Amino acid sequence: MQNKITYDIDTKYQTMEEGFGASGCWWSPDVGGWSATTDSGEDIREAIARLLYDKQTGLGLSVYRYNLGAAVTPDKGKYSHYWRTIESFLTEDGTYDFSRDANGRYMLNLALKYGASEVVLFANSPPNSLTKNGKGHSSDGKCNLSKENYQAYAKYFCDIAEHFISQGVPVVALSPVNEPEWEWKGGQEGCHYEPQELVAFYEVFIKEMELRPALKNIKLSIYESGVVAGRIYEYLEALMASDIVRPYLTHIDAHSYWATIHEKKAFKQYLQEKYPEVKVSMTEWCQMQNGRDAGLNPAFTIAHVVMDDLVELDATTWQYWLAVSCYHYEDGLLYVSVEDKNNLQIPLRYYAFGQFTKHIQKGAVRIKSELNIDAEISTQLRQCSFLNPNGDIVTVYINNGKAVDLFNVNIPNDYNMYNMYVTDATGTNGQMIGGGNFTNSITIPEQSITTVVYSRG
Repeated sequence: MQNKITYDIDTKYQTMEEGFGASGCWWSPDVGGWSATTDSGEDIREAIARLLYDKQTGLGLSVYRYNLGAAVTPDKGKYSHYWRTIESFLTEDGTYDFSRDANGRYMLNLALKYGASEVVLFANSPPNSLTKNGKGHSSDGKCNLSKENYQAYAKYFCDIAEHFISQGVPVVALSPVNEPEWEWKGGQEGCHYEPQELVAFYEVFIKEMELRPALKNIKLSIYESGVVAGRIYEYLEALMASDIVRPYLTHIDAHSYWATIHEKKAFKQYLQEKYPEVKVSMTEWCQMQNGRDAGLNPAFTIAHVVMDDLVELDATTWQYWLAVSCYHYEDGLLYVSVEDKNNLQIPLRYYAFGQFTKHIQKGAVRIKSELNIDAEISTQLRQCSFLNPNGDIVTVYINNGKAVDLFNVNIPNDYNMYNMYVTDATGTNGQMIGGGNFTNSITIPEQSITTVVYSRG
């Protein structure tokens, strides 16, 4: 049979409202103070910001997630690495010192310099001066924030948001809660909330936000669920039952850890049937696996997760967890060494993410595209397509097998030019390997993540 991809650009799905992004947690408060240079002589901080946010020489990310740390006083909790407890702007006497976290703010400003246009302020734990045990994590797996301090935490978070906005930082969202279903007994900052505790806290937070004219158009992130399965239904039902919270729950912010594609499909169906007005924002993921494999297997992993979330959850944004890691773990888009500070490593995972981020623009709309291919090939090849605001049609392919020749059907006749970008094991690293006049057929290289951009000549 003739293998085909068929387009229907009139059938549209979700819009990429916030584009793609990554987090400055936990690396930026340390790396932002380094004076090292890369092998090419570039300031390593500039290199990192450029590689992440520059549209020409980097990933072209638009969202920077800035972490508000919990450490008001030195935190004597159990942390697996010194990066994992972050200095707070709150002081012991209850005032603010905005000279703190100078290194983290330096990296934020570099991200803005190189192209970030949206900043999400998020916290993993309330400040330790407000927690029950004086630490940025719990001692017993229960909520570490007493009801009496809900208001103080909300005021603290909104005060900081107003300060950042007054400094010209393009804050678009506030996220005071992270993965509340987990116990967070140590290892990193974190705070558990049961569903009704979470509802009560958000109600206080919303009332505080509503008192602040500067925060009128700022999104409230609800609720950074750790997984699109399990208790997410229980938490969502509780939140939607609140007349105060429900108007703010236009999106559910979720993390893509562990959930199978079947669980993602089930959650999408649940939303469509019960809460069709609620969209999904995918705000965190990294590969939960030991090691530091710079090769093609982790690159395929991230590509599949991103495509799953864009297609099966209609995600309106997709944001990565650790933009930079020093760990022996599959969690970094980039890797550095705290001992050898000029050692910057780029795994293929970075380039695989770039197959989406460099070509699918903020504001792009996912369109219908379907493969009609041989049964043998159908197990190795998948794709998704977007219509960019500039009119380009972008299709990302994941090909786990041999090269595939494809004929294109129903692309409008005036789309007569194309460019092809490939990440594979041969060192192409997202580079353009083909293009020019479009002749209605393309070849998707073997064992690759390939992006084809169709444009009007």
